[in-house]
Amino acid sequence: MVALVIVAIVVNLDTAGAVAGVASGAVALAGLALSVLTLARDAASGGSSGSGSTSTGATGTGIGTGTGSVAAGGERAVAIGGNARRVVTGDDVTLPPLPPAAGTQPPATRAPAPATDVTAQGPRSAAVGGDADEVVTGDGPRP
Repeated sequence: MVALVIVAIVVNLDTAGAVAGVASGAVALAGLALSVLTLARDAASGGSSGSGSTSTGATGTGIGTGTGSVAAGGERAVAIGGNARRVVTGDDVTLPPLPPAAGTQPPATRAPAPATDVTAQGPRSAAVGGDADEVVTGDGPRP
């Protein structure tokens, strides 16, 4: 940032703009390379599981919030280690907004999901280790 101010003062604003464009491109490229490296490393290790982890296989997604393992296998399969308000795996699904969460406890004091293993296997399957308010696996609008 300081270098851009110096370039703007010493040279001109056009040169400072060009330098800023090149610098932002280099930073973006470094971020892309880091993202690809991280994804490749996770894929090579078979995904991650455990506390707060997310694992995405070739066809499914698993999200862990407890200490158990979370795995999803199958086209559009979803496995969630904790609680979920709404899970949708269908096409062209239109749903009304969710009402406020049931119960008197605010979400911050809601009991965490137990530390269990959660696995969803098969096309559009869904597995939730805690509470799920709604799971939609079909296509099209809902009433």
